[in-house]
This record gives sequence, structure tokens and C-alpha cells, in this order.
Amino acid sequence: MPAGPTNLEPSYPCAVAFQNGVHVFAINHGDGSLVQFHSSDGASFSLPVWAGGGIPGGANGVAASAASAATAGLIDTFAAAPGGIVQDRWSVVGGLASTGILPGSGGLPRGVPAAVSSGSNVTDVFAFDQNGDAVRWHSTNGTNWTKSVLPRPSGAPAGAFVRSGFAAVSPAAGQVELFAAMSDGRLTNWSLSPAGNGVKQLSTAGLDESIPAAVVTEDGHIELFAILRSPLGPTARRRRDPILNAAIAWPEIDSIVRRPPLPKRGSSRPV
Repeated sequence: MPAGPTNLEPSYPCAVAFQNGVHVFAINHGDGSLVQFHSSDGASFSLPVWAGGGIPGGANGVAASAASAATAGLIDTFAAAPGGIVQDRWSVVGGLASTGILPGSGGLPRGVPAAVSSGSNVTDVFAFDQNGDAVRWHSTNGTNWTKSVLPRPSGAPAGAFVRSGFAAVSPAAGQVELFAAMSDGRLTNWSLSPAGNGVKQLSTAGLDESIPAAVVTEDGHIELFAILRSPLGPTARRRRDPILNAAIAWPEIDSIVRRPPLPKRGSSRPV
């Protein structure tokens, strides 16, 4: 991507694709503006575009949704700032269209939000509040939002429950699966659909309190990744069938991402 006059903040960027185009968003260093890189073919990128300011970096990030891309030609981004979660609406051909703040989102801690679309114009945004609870903003048009606090799973510890961020996917129309690593080292899953919502823990303690990653495969499965608390830093993977609601035992360790400990200084052991 072209550098341009940018100096990006060490934080969590995001990317979203629509048709053949790709939009990448990151936080700019210094002024805290949001920077957009756009490509119409996924190969060559235009010079960056800036919007707003005051978005802190560090343990903060950006989420994006293409819920309104096909109907209104807009990509939505969300990032937590001191005044609230900033919603910027970008044209699918590049450039800022409008900006706003999600209702009731002021004063949230730094963290990595998640945004997902489960249908045309339907967007869900997730962040955690000062109590460490998961908060959901739901919209069916990208402009009017309903806020709710998601329940904690049974046996959840008191105090700040979520302190890093979320991953969210939609394996089927109207269905949202949300994931977060808890402060007690367990992985929690919220299932949200018109038929009802539920919450459960997918693992025992042992996960690093970082941000999981999730993706829906072509055959409709969810591939979920999280980091174990280990000096070797392996990645635990869980594969779940959202249709049959069947689960493979957690954790399923992906051996290709394991690495041996680094040799001590002066050691002749090959690496």
C-alpha cells in the first residue's frame, strides 16, 4: 500500500472486501485520525484518506462492516474514542461520506470492537464497557441503533470480564456468533439470532487474554483461533458446525504453528 504522509499508530487495523474492492483502515499516529486505504482490484491501492481525529492507539482498534455496501454504496467503520464509538461511513469507491457516534458509547475503555453483517443493511457492533461486560449495538439501516448488554456465562468471574476485544462472524442470515477471551483465560461464545440468544464457554482456563480470530469457511463452518498461555505460543483452534451445532473437543491444537523454544545464547542447536 502507498505510504503517503502517514505514520500509523501501533494498534489493530481492519480490512473489509466488497466485490473486487478492498478497504483497509488504521489509526494514524499523533492526531488519532482514521486512515483509509482503498483498492478497486485488490492489488493497487490509492493514496490514503484521513477522517476525524482523537482515536487513541495502543490497545485500541477498528472494526468494519459492508452491510450497506450493496444497497447504499457505503462501508461502515467503528472505533472507540473518548467521546464514544465513532461511526464513519465511507464510499465503496473511496472517500468519507459521513460520520457520527453510536448512542450511549461514551467513555468506553480502549479495546478492539467487532462489527458484522448478518443481512442486507443489518449491522451489529460489539465493544466492552467499564465493567468489562459485552455491549451490543444493533441496526437495520446503519443510522438508528439499539443498545443492549449481553449476559455473562454462568460461573463468570466478578469484575472486568472482557478486557481486550472481540471477533464476530455471521455463518447464516440473521445469525451472529461472537467470541472473546475472558479475564479468567476462558473463551466465551455468544450466539445471537431471531430465534433467541445464548452464551456459553468453549474452553477451560488457559487462554491468553488476547483477541481471537474467526472466519466462516465456504462450507459453512467456523474456524476459530485463540492464543494459549504458553512460552511456545501455540495457537488453539476449534472447528464448529453452526448448522448441526456439533463441536469438536476443545482445544484442537494446530501443530503447524508450534515452534520450539529459542536456543540459549551461544547454543549451537539449529533453529
